[in-house]
Amino acid sequence: MTTRLSIPSAMQADSLSACAISALPGRLVMRPAEGREMEAGGRPDYFLFQPEDADLARPPLVAVHGISRNAEAHVKAFAEVAVAQRRLLIAPHFDERRFDGFQRVARGTEAAVDSLWRDVERVTGRALDRVDMLGFSGGAQFAHRYAMLHPQRVASLILVAAGWYTFPSETDRFPYGVMPSGGRGRRAAANLAQFLAIPTLVLVGSRDCQRDAALRQTPDVDIKQGLNRVERGGRWSCAVLQTALRLGVAPRVQFAMLPGCGHAFDDCVAVGGLAGFVNHWLQR
Repeated sequence: MTTRLSIPSAMQADSLSACAISALPGRLVMRPAEGREMEAGGRPDYFLFQPEDADLARPPLVAVHGISRNAEAHVKAFAEVAVAQRRLLIAPHFDERRFDGFQRVARGTEAAVDSLWRDVERVTGRALDRVDMLGFSGGAQFAHRYAMLHPQRVASLILVAAGWYTFPSETDRFPYGVMPSGGRGRRAAANLAQFLAIPTLVLVGSRDCQRDAALRQTPDVDIKQGLNRVERGGRWSCAVLQTALRLGVAPRVQFAMLPGCGHAFDDCVAVGGLAGFVNHWLQR
């Protein structure tokens, strides 16, 4: 069954703020898409958490869910990080009806994200230049592809447990590589050096070795990227490092494993210490 919202109503959002992050100094706002915004290319629904002493000069932290579309869980997981970092926290919800291909930045996703940035600017009264972007699973797939297409928008990347990647290879078409053919492929190829300069942290659970139904499994992907998320994250990080060195770009990618956890987001937070990794990374 397809549902548009996994996020609560405005009244429920107030309740979530009171119950889940009541001890934190800040305000949670839920911005559902309305009217024409609900059409193709319209902005996604999103949560916006604003710490009381947020420094609006700092890039907001944008936390992007995977196929479970659990945007509210990302607010709960990273609200303390937002307070510690004095940053806005934005958690978009890419509903299945309008954004079934958001992981590949397909079907109007770019226009929708542009609309999201404009709405955040209206709500906060600040210009939104760049963001620190975190993605989990399918959200990590979206995040690095969005950064390839819009590197000027992304200050840093945290890619957690992506199922598969766009490699910096000009022999594979987008979204598998950056062959300069097709609109997105040409743009990704033209932006490659700028993308490689983005500080990027790649995280995978140390036990995330299963080949579950959500993992893309084709002979070509298995051979080129690896059999599981640990292999794929490691191979992609090495490919990014090697390509950066070849192009004369200072390497900015790091790879680490979250201890004791598999692929579940809750385990990555509770067992793997994901929020701590994120907080440390943002202090760089």
